[in-house]
Amino acid sequence: MAYRITVEEVDSGTIDAFRAQVDQAIGCSEDGGGDVELDVTAVTFMDSAGLHVLTQAHKVLSARGRRLRLVDPSPSVRRLLEITGMAEAML
Repeated sequence: MAYRITVEEVDSGTIDAFRAQVDQAIGCSEDGGGDVELDVTAVTFMDSAGLHVLTQAHKVLSARGRRLRLVDPSPSVRRLLEITGMAEAML
């Protein structure tokens, strides 16, 4: 089951709320020990601050033998992941 992210625009003004939701998703999945899926359907925009949070979460989970997956990213979020080389790791 994917953890739903409710922040619509991820930038410097919303990064704390976004980080809290990502951290909560990781924390909630600790018992299951599987991949962490984030439903990012609501996210219409993400800047480098959001990408940084996702990259850090990816590193933490990878070190634990787990994977961070983004479910249903908007075209702009998908494009950000593609141009930064993170699409293969997170989609």
